[in-house]
Amino acid sequence: MSMPKPPQLEMAVVVSFSEIFNRPATLEGAEEILVQYKRESVLLVLAKLAAALRIWYRPDYEKDNDLAHSVFKNAARAEAHSMAGRPHRVFFTRLGVLATARLALAARGRSPKFAKTDRSRTFRLAW
Repeated sequence: MSMPKPPQLEMAVVVSFSEIFNRPATLEGAEEILVQYKRESVLLVLAKLAAALRIWYRPDYEKDNDLAHSVFKNAARAEAHSMAGRPHRVFFTRLGVLATARLALAARGRSPKFAKTDRSRTFRLAW
């Protein structure tokens, strides 16, 4: 009988909002961005993002970085903050996707300014 193979562990460093945008992340700032879009389109983009990058299985670091560089013009700034051993840098995480989905659901209900969906734009990522 053979022993099961131990799991292969990889380390990655999460890129923070402030590394890309050079300002602190706030819930209010995130809500201001999210209320501009239709809730359904935000959730659909998050689902596509999670599936395309396989963030619930084993993240595809190369796709993650390529997408980040095409979406965020300042993504290259994160490369300047490299650690010894050069671990992978991850822009899109499970926690980030779940937190954004929760905020999208909550922000639409709380904001009277953007309560009508006809004023909302569709949230898209070009793939």
